Amino acid sequence: MLPRPITFAVALAAPVLALFATPALAWSPRSAPPGMTAPHALPGKGAAAARAETARWLVGTRLTPDTRAIADRYGAQLLSPRGTYVVPRAQARAFAGALKRSSAYRFSEPDTLVRSLQEPPPPPPPYDEFAATDWRGFLLGSSLVPPPVTSAPLTAVIDSAVDTTHPDLQGIRVIGDPAVSDLHGTAVASTITGQANGVGMVGVFPGTPLLSIGSGLATSDLIKAISMAVENKAKIINMSWGGPSPNFAMFVEIAYAVSQGVLPVAAAGNDRDTALPDGTTNPVVFPAAFPHVLSVSAIGPSGKSSDFSTANGAVDVSAPGESVLTAVPVAFDTTDGVQDGYMRLDGTSFASPIVAGVAAWLETLRPELSGREVGDILRYSATDVGETGYDSDTGYGMVNLAAAIAQPRPASDGIEVNDDIEWTDGKRFDKPDPYLYRGFTRRGVATGAVDTWKDPADVFRIQMPRRSRFKVTLRTARGTDPDLGVYSSKGTSIYKRRGLVGLSTKGESKTETLSFTNSSSQKATAYVVIYAPSTKADRYDAEYALTVEKR
Repeated sequence: MLPRPITFAVALAAPVLALFATPALAWSPRSAPPGMTAPHALPGKGAAAARAETARWLVGTRLTPDTRAIADRYGAQLLSPRGTYVVPRAQARAFAGALKRSSAYRFSEPDTLVRSLQEPPPPPPPYDEFAATDWRGFLLGSSLVPPPVTSAPLTAVIDSAVDTTHPDLQGIRVIGDPAVSDLHGTAVASTITGQANGVGMVGVFPGTPLLSIGSGLATSDLIKAISMAVENKAKIINMSWGGPSPNFAMFVEIAYAVSQGVLPVAAAGNDRDTALPDGTTNPVVFPAAFPHVLSVSAIGPSGKSSDFSTANGAVDVSAPGESVLTAVPVAFDTTDGVQDGYMRLDGTSFASPIVAGVAAWLETLRPELSGREVGDILRYSATDVGETGYDSDTGYGMVNLAAAIAQPRPASDGIEVNDDIEWTDGKRFDKPDPYLYRGFTRRGVATGAVDTWKDPADVFRIQMPRRSRFKVTLRTARGTDPDLGVYSSKGTSIYKRRGLVGLSTKGESKTETLSFTNSSSQKATAYVVIYAPSTKADRYDAEYALTVEKR
C-alpha cells in the first residue's frame, strides 16, 4: 500500500502510452479471485496423465462461422451460447489447436465433478422435540403473510429432478434429465415452494413458481443447466452442490446469469473439519465462493453455526440447516422409520434453498430490484447471530425477511459483471459495456459496491476526446476505503501491470483521486478501476461514488 496519495499526469495516446515526468509507479501484483482467470490447461500425454485426468474437457470459444464445423470434426458439444464446448479428452488438444488457428480459442480446463451438500440423515428425535426444529417459524415468525405467487419470480433448482407426484410439489415443471434419481432435488425444492395444503411440510414461500432442472454433477452438465435456467427466465437459481475446483467455464455462465439480473444462491459446504494439505480446515467450495454468488452457511435451532457448516470468508449469510423438514420421494424415504414422503435432513444443501425462497418472496414485493440488489439487501439486513459484525461462520448473519423488506435499496453500478477489463470491453460476452463517460458533458457519475470475495473490483470504460484532461474522484459512501486505478487501452487485465497508468491507495482517507491526460490527436479509451483492497479481515465491502470530470 502506498503511504500517501499520488496524482499522475498521463498521456493516453492510442496505442502508445507515455508518462509525463512522474515518479516510478509503485505497484504490487494483485491476485485474481479463484476461477476468474481464463485457464489454458490441456490434457497431458502418456498413460499416467490419462489415468489422472478427467474423461472430458471444457474448451471456451469465440463463436464464429467456422467454430461449429471445427467442433463437429472433433466430436465437441456446445453447452451454452457463451461458447463453452465439452470434448472427449483424446480430442481436446487437437480441438483447441484448431480453434487457435482460426482465432476462436479462449480457454480450456478439465470437466470436473461436484457433489450434493447434504449431511447423513440425523437420527429421528423424539416427536416432542420437533417443535424445537420448526425452521420456518424460527425464521419467519407468524406475522408475515406470503404475497400472491402469481407475480412471484421464477426460481430454478439445479439438482436431481423433482418428484412432481408428491402432494406438496404438484404442478412443478421439470426440464433437463427427468429421472428422479434420489431425494435431494425434491427435498431442496420443497424447502422453497412446498404447498400449504394442511399435510406434511410447508416451504418458505408456498406455491412460488419453481423450475426443476434435472442435472448430473459434472461441470459440463451444470453449465448447461445454468444456461437453461437463464433461457427460461429464472430470476433466482439455487445450487445445493459444490466442489473444490474453481471452474472458469462455470463462472462465465454464472456471470452471464448475473448480467441478466439473476441471483445465484449456493450452499457454502459441509466441510468444517475437512483437513487441507497445509493443515488448515474449512476449504473453499465453488460455486458458493465465486464472485456474485450468495453463499449460505447452516445454523441450528439455537442460532449457532452448525458443527458441519464450512466457515470461510466466502460465506454471505446463514439459515437453518439442521433437522429441516422436507418432502422427499416415498421410494427414497427409507431411513427415519416412517415411509410417508417426509424427512428431516441436515446440510447447507437445505439452508441454501431457504434463502432462495426468502429472495423470491422479497423480489415479489420489490420487483424493481435486480438479483444483485436482492443479494446485497439480504446481506445488509441479516440478523447478527455469531461474532459481532461479519464472521466466517455465519457471514453477515441469519437472513431476516422482515428487515429485508424494509431495507433501503443499495448502491449498484447497474452493469455487473464488470470485474475485469475483459468483462467490460466485450471479450467475454461479445458485447462491451456502455461508456461511463464520453467527454460530451462535464462529468460522468457512477455508484456501486465492491467486496473482497463477492465483487472484488468494478471496471468502467471512459472515452476521452483528443487533447483532453480528466480527474477521477472516488468517495466511500459506506465501509472501508476502496482503491482507485486507471488503465489505458493497452491494459488486458487489472491483475497485470500492462497498461496501468495511475493508482491511488490512501487507506482510510475515504477519498481517492487521479488526474490524467490524453495528449493524442485521437480519442482514446481508458478503464477506471475500483478495487476492494486487501485486508487482514475475512471480509471487506464498501459502497462508493465515482466521478469522472473533464478539466
